[in-house]
Amino acid sequence: MAHVILGHCCKDVSCLNACPRDCIRPRPGDPDFATTPTLHIDPSSCIDCTACVDACPTSAIKPDHALTATEQHHLRRNSDYFAHSGPRTTPGRLPTTPLPRPSSVGGRRPRIAVVGAGPAAMYTIRELLRRSSFVDVTVYERHAHLGGLLRTAIAPDAGLREMLSLFDVPFGDDRVNVVYNTEIGRDLSLEALRRRFDAVVFAHGASIPRPLTRSDSALPVGVYDALDVLAGVNNSSPTEPPTLGPHCLIIGAGNVALEVIRYLAHQHGTSPSIAALTQVTVLSRACADRSAFATPAMQDILALPNLSIHTTRTLDHEPVSAAGQPLRPAMNHPDPNDRDDTRLPVVFCFEQHVTNIESTGTGELSVYTTGGHTFLASTVVRAIGFRTAHIDGLPDTHNGQILNRNGRVISPTTRDPLHGVYVVGWAKRGAHGGIGENRVCAAETVEQLAIDLHLTRPTHQRGTAM
Repeated sequence: MAHVILGHCCKDVSCLNACPRDCIRPRPGDPDFATTPTLHIDPSSCIDCTACVDACPTSAIKPDHALTATEQHHLRRNSDYFAHSGPRTTPGRLPTTPLPRPSSVGGRRPRIAVVGAGPAAMYTIRELLRRSSFVDVTVYERHAHLGGLLRTAIAPDAGLREMLSLFDVPFGDDRVNVVYNTEIGRDLSLEALRRRFDAVVFAHGASIPRPLTRSDSALPVGVYDALDVLAGVNNSSPTEPPTLGPHCLIIGAGNVALEVIRYLAHQHGTSPSIAALTQVTVLSRACADRSAFATPAMQDILALPNLSIHTTRTLDHEPVSAAGQPLRPAMNHPDPNDRDDTRLPVVFCFEQHVTNIESTGTGELSVYTTGGHTFLASTVVRAIGFRTAHIDGLPDTHNGQILNRNGRVISPTTRDPLHGVYVVGWAKRGAHGGIGENRVCAAETVEQLAIDLHLTRPTHQRGTAM
């Protein structure tokens, strides 16, 4: 018997360090770690010790005999990974840095500010507390709750939501103080933080929706952001979720779009705002073999019993995921003579780049795409990704990514580090990568901070400036 990693794996890698047989891949540093959506357990090496089950923060590991019918594909996915990935990397656990002796700055404890209270901030605080017992951390969060997009952009029943339990220990530590409802750049400037603290770590992520068209400010009534829909569902918004029927069109086909579909599936037929929904259309800018969604996330959506997933007849090839794995048999062409009123039809249309949205004047919206296609919908949900909000004093790129070298924020002109300013998470590497990948990202940033504050001994510098 072997254990299996399911599709809502967060790549936190706690399971990897717990495994006594070193049979979980990929590892941080492996060539495919950043591009593989989940970790995998080698069935030929697993000894069923359950150590990984206890270590997993999202309950995403199960013994193969306990898999449900809709989870069996994960068993094949785990074994196929090792069949095609070649020899494993050199065995061994992730390196750990010994706890340094307490250090002081000017005879006092180092004072560190962390901007944001999402997963990147959580891992940063854990790393700071692990490396030194002699720090004071102040967290500034613009909302009234912890969790960031983990709380606001993921459906309430998704397995990843279990990661919120990881926030209890670091944010509850007596060395950590959280200041809610405070936005840096609006309520408090970067320069004020730099005067008050020895180091400032920006972990505020990317939560500003990317522009849909050149005239986003003039979008008609009935166009909503995915975060507005999911925030209302997650009770992190004072407003109710919008009514999305009868024909809802989702622009974008990444994991956030799938979370909207998951929400619609679970509410279909039970929620007044979803009761009238008769069809969902998903427009993907990418072609079918370059889809933005992670294969395991799509496979979980395909397994929902009250959805009927289709692609348009216009595609001339089999839809496959970015990893090259076919999505059949669940994705198919809709048959107008085969109608099941108990299942909500969801139609994916690839290679459809939206150029404009207009109101028809009759209660519908016209969505125009390149190639002359027009889609009619009752409501539209925008799920095309995020960018980081600009903060005065922080050098960023056109998409909001903060200029940095291994987590040290750098000057756009001299490329020298800005003293005492650091970045982690999506603001550091762009809006991509899973939640658990912030753990490795935070360790790299805190390593630079620790060197600068003399909390640990220097290590070799890696990487180049962006």
